[in-house]
Amino acid sequence: SYEYLAAVGKYKHFGKAASACNVSQPALSAQIKKIEQRLGVDIFERTTKRVSLTIAGSSILEKTLVMLQMAKTIDDTAASFRSPAATPICVGMEPALAPHLFGPFFEAASQIEPETRLICRERPSSALMLEIDRRIVDFAVITEPKTPIDYKFTPLLEERILLGVAKTHPLAGRNCLGAEDIDNDELIMVGDVCPDDSVPALESRETTRNFGNRIENILTALHLVKPDFGYVLVPELSRHHINAVRPDLHLIEIAGEQFSRKIGIVSRRGCPREAWLNSLCEQIQRQPHLSLASPVR
Repeated sequence: SYEYLAAVGKYKHFGKAASACNVSQPALSAQIKKIEQRLGVDIFERTTKRVSLTIAGSSILEKTLVMLQMAKTIDDTAASFRSPAATPICVGMEPALAPHLFGPFFEAASQIEPETRLICRERPSSALMLEIDRRIVDFAVITEPKTPIDYKFTPLLEERILLGVAKTHPLAGRNCLGAEDIDNDELIMVGDVCPDDSVPALESRETTRNFGNRIENILTALHLVKPDFGYVLVPELSRHHINAVRPDLHLIEIAGEQFSRKIGIVSRRGCPREAWLNSLCEQIQRQPHLSLASPVR
């Protein structure tokens, strides 16, 4: 009956609410009246022209919606334990990873269970951590985070961070560089690829611009690289995309562990889909599309 209350709150019309709930209007009205009598307050103000919430009704409706969502969560949790593919699985992914990993994820999921339905959300890692907490996403694919104690990080792949320079740039003749070879004044930082705190070797060096070229989208950053000035840090998984967009760029390896990153899956501890996730990781690591990165065992 509380679903009827939610429907009237949504449509502000008893007839439309009854139609949405697939019941007759008199039956719905009778159930709403029973709720009001049991609670001892009016939830709706009814006139011949409109239906509106009372002050008490607004508060009751808010809690009703939370209660119904929790009830759905309980049903979904039970279904997840019965069968991982019984309900849609919502996957979150960082923008820098999504173009390279959503495809392999869909392919791997279909190999494990053809009926699996994936819902995708492309969001920054900080937003994805909040969405895991709020049960908006089931798990998130991000670069290695500072994982809270209630969460589990399952390593998936490890990739190098490369330096992209124009083939006419003085550095283009090099196949490998050290951090000391990189002029910070020419460096274009991409926020969702290589945050400042992940490259302390660069942070510690003096710079007149202090990473002034800070771009959030890698495609935008690529267009800022000029023939004789500027270079950008890019993930190795994007090599094929970069070759298509900027075939005039040369990608150079950078020595040092700080110029690599682990990519993995963050999930809640006790996640009912943990066994399914482990199978998914194994399938993804076998994907030929991801040969540029090293599987993490």
